[in-house]
Amino acid sequence: MDFKDLVKFMFPPGTLEYFDFEDIQVKEGTTPFGEVYTVHLVEKNILPELPPDKKDRELRFKGYQKTTLADFPLRGRKVFLSIRRRKWMIKGEPEVFMRELFIDEQGVRLSKDFAFFFETNH
Repeated sequence: MDFKDLVKFMFPPGTLEYFDFEDIQVKEGTTPFGEVYTVHLVEKNILPELPPDKKDRELRFKGYQKTTLADFPLRGRKVFLSIRRRKWMIKGEPEVFMRELFIDEQGVRLSKDFAFFFETNH
């Protein structure tokens, strides 16, 4: 088992179906445990679902939208997720499309699996 295999246990099942693990940064922090972890994920190159009336149109990659989310602590250490999501445009139209991913639950970040953790551990 390599480091990337170990890191996947930090995420809800299926997370690495849509994201690739890029890197993890460890910095000194001010908590008793010290370190702060920032895990970097980038969305895989999978085309988003388009509305039925636009399914035949050509999509073009238009860069990334970067978001940093606070995650639940790992062994008392602060954890942040730095997520780069892909943006797409239909050729000849101004509208930007992104894959529909649920990374913004009310009061919690990333998914319903993470939200469940917080609801049961408050």
